[in-house]
Amino acid sequence: MTTDDFTTAAWSALGGDPAAATAVEYREVPGALASPLPVRQLARATVAACSLAAAELLAERNGTEALAMGVPPAGGWGGSTRAPWPRRSPASASCASTAGR
Repeated sequence: MTTDDFTTAAWSALGGDPAAATAVEYREVPGALASPLPVRQLARATVAACSLAAAELLAERNGTEALAMGVPPAGGWGGSTRAPWPRRSPASASCASTAGR
């Protein structure tokens, strides 16, 4: 599946016209991490489908053509193996909130 295939599949799953997905352009960013799974393609397709939906809604509300939008790369913490927030187990969070009762 190519990036365009992922975008078309994501947009079609939302009921969008598959032809509209061909308007999405991707520009490769150097230095992206390799992955055995198509993580970047799936993430970009998700953002593209949301962007297409927003453009379609805006066009319908304003009675105009859909706008061109630029979406910066969303790989800010993609080079890390850890999420950008501290992780706590749900059990410790709920115990902490009831400990003062």
